Amino acid sequence: MVCVPAAYAYRYWRQSLPLRSDLDYTRLSIAGIDANWKLFQQLQQRNAFLGEFSPAKRLAASLRASLLHAADDVIERYRNSSDPVIEDFDWQKAAVCLRHVLEIDRGDRGAEGNLALCDGYLALERTNSEHAGERQASAEEAHAKFQRAVSLVPNAPDAHLALLRIYVYSLQNVGKTIAELHEAQRTGFEPGPREMEMEADGYRFRANDELREAQGARPKSRTAELRYLRLAQRDYDRARRLYEPIQGFSNVSVALREVDDDDRQRQQLDDVLKKPVKVVRRTRHATPRRYARWQ
Repeated sequence: MVCVPAAYAYRYWRQSLPLRSDLDYTRLSIAGIDANWKLFQQLQQRNAFLGEFSPAKRLAASLRASLLHAADDVIERYRNSSDPVIEDFDWQKAAVCLRHVLEIDRGDRGAEGNLALCDGYLALERTNSEHAGERQASAEEAHAKFQRAVSLVPNAPDAHLALLRIYVYSLQNVGKTIAELHEAQRTGFEPGPREMEMEADGYRFRANDELREAQGARPKSRTAELRYLRLAQRDYDRARRLYEPIQGFSNVSVALREVDDDDRQRQQLDDVLKKPVKVVRRTRHATPRRYARWQ
């Protein structure tokens, strides 16, 4: 009676050692994390007959904390860096960790929101290797995921930073870009070169659209052309002010040259508009008078 429980306890102690040691999943691969999760499930099943007295239940808290820490490490490294390349961050690993967390506690809204965030970034990564139609569908999926993340974790900047990227490069809506940047700042986030470049890109894209509108309005309406040229000038100036302090970062130098080239084209159109319009007067030909013949 003494030896059997002792042997059972010893076997559990030996098998659970990987889960009772210092679990640092930030350095562990997805395969290693999944192996530990599988071991946890096996220990749960073997000790299920003990009910609330199952020693496996004590492992859940430390395992959940380690999984959350690994996921938060990925999210926080993106937040605190200036790296604009989302593929440089292991969103897949963070998503795996968060799914396991939700298997332990399905009511964890923070984990659910961060999982939506990671799934959104994974959808964005797919857009780099997809055709136009598939790319649009993945961008829409990412947008929906990021909005869900905002609703579940409203007081964190991460989902706002994700939406910022969507509104600049997928939807090209500079108004919503600025709104999301302000929301991120409201949570205490301080924008860096990455966010300055994205904001400047947003103004540059809108200025290019305004320049095209001006070119399209040229043969139709002088007033409309002038209006669009003024809007383009304003947005090119805004983009230039944001680019210049971070010149040399990422693609900023190339973008700044494009701003100068496109703004030069805008100036040429503006110069043409400033020239006075020649008014062509029609010459009235004298109508020969007809004299009544005296009879």
